[in-house]
Amino acid sequence: MQKKMRYRAKKDRKRKIRAGKGFFVAVSVSIAVFLSAGAVSADTVINQKNIEDGLTFCAQYPVQLMLDGQKITFSEKDVPPLIITPDGAEAGYTLIPARALFEAMGASVSWVNETQSIEIVHHDFSVAFIVGSQTAKVNGAEKALDVPALIIDHDGDYYGSTMIPVRFAAEALGCDVQWVNETRTVAVAAPAQSGNEDPNRGDTGSRPSQVPDDSSGENKTDGTENGISTGYVSHGVETGNGTIIIEGYEFPLYDMSVLPAPTEQAKTKLIALDMGHGGQDVGSQGHKGQADELNEKDLNLAVGQRVRDYLSAAGINIYMIRENDVYIEKKERAYMANAVGADLFVSFHNNSSEYSSPNGTETHYYTKFSADGRSEFALYGIESSSVAKTIQAEMIDALGTQNRGTKSSPELAVLNKTEMPAVLVEGAFLSNESNLSMMQTQEFIERYAFACAKGIILSLNAAFPD
Repeated sequence: MQKKMRYRAKKDRKRKIRAGKGFFVAVSVSIAVFLSAGAVSADTVINQKNIEDGLTFCAQYPVQLMLDGQKITFSEKDVPPLIITPDGAEAGYTLIPARALFEAMGASVSWVNETQSIEIVHHDFSVAFIVGSQTAKVNGAEKALDVPALIIDHDGDYYGSTMIPVRFAAEALGCDVQWVNETRTVAVAAPAQSGNEDPNRGDTGSRPSQVPDDSSGENKTDGTENGISTGYVSHGVETGNGTIIIEGYEFPLYDMSVLPAPTEQAKTKLIALDMGHGGQDVGSQGHKGQADELNEKDLNLAVGQRVRDYLSAAGINIYMIRENDVYIEKKERAYMANAVGADLFVSFHNNSSEYSSPNGTETHYYTKFSADGRSEFALYGIESSSVAKTIQAEMIDALGTQNRGTKSSPELAVLNKTEMPAVLVEGAFLSNESNLSMMQTQEFIERYAFACAKGIILSLNAAFPD
């Protein structure tokens, strides 16, 4: 599932872009990096010729962007990395497309149309820029900017790229930013995290789960006493470093032999399982057109069928939105779950990006209220946010992927059209080579399914104890 932020920008070649003013639209999230000495004054003017000169110069002498030593690639529609030098200035400003950088770090990058702002969230840090404003918000507190967020239309197609100051953004998120003059490289070092994290593959190793918006772990209980035996054992070669190599991929050690036993109350609940896409809707694709092409719809179906098997064996009541390769419209999936009176809706997906760097696992939810103002907890006794956090934690433990956290996503039809609490899981990225190599194994399907089944049971047990 891929989110795109494209907005129409009115083109005006004669208009100058001044601090505190600018076009109030964006095509793709991009960043301005200020890496020169000195600061820009509030009345500094960046005009169209400055921009065109920068594009021409950097087409001949390209600028690179590196994250922790790995080169970041960009989409063709992005403004390429460039340096803009305002009239009369001795030094220029390095501008870089931003989504690829921060998503590669595992951050969430979004455009908020209502406030005309770009927001970046990474673990416990957030930074937001309003187009045309010389102030930004770091964790909610206003900070002054040397340069405001601007929009540049680099190819005359009436669309522009939103540019924000990357040094400010990166340092606000705990990164280090350096300019390497010899190679014309902007080098960004992500903040250190616990565990071995590699931006180009899944994180593996026996480490505690990190869920950015829920460090309490209040729903992450053992729950395996008097558990349900699955008989599943992962067969591979243990490395001695808390990992095991299975089908050529290095997974963390993770016990899938026992599921927690559901409480008697949990057994009375009905869980709707939704496998995303299907039929003519193939979803995202990995290695499209190649011999090992992988369609998201097939992967989602395989995962959902195994979740069904695990939960049914544990005594949980299941309703399947689809059990084979058929197309069902998104809203219809929600209406089907509503019609049968499901108590919880869980949708299985896998992710993709226009860039190759983003990777990892995330879980979406939407906290709903009824027409008369009652919360989903008051109506159903369980909250979608807590279910999402519990499933996300299990997924990270099982797969060892980069933890992209849980996200409130009211725009998703299967979340906003369902009456009951609902979550949507994005297992990994088909567009990332390392994630894809993992997704092409049967072990990935088993671990994805077991983690979700366990997370569902743990959530039910926490909400409905005997």
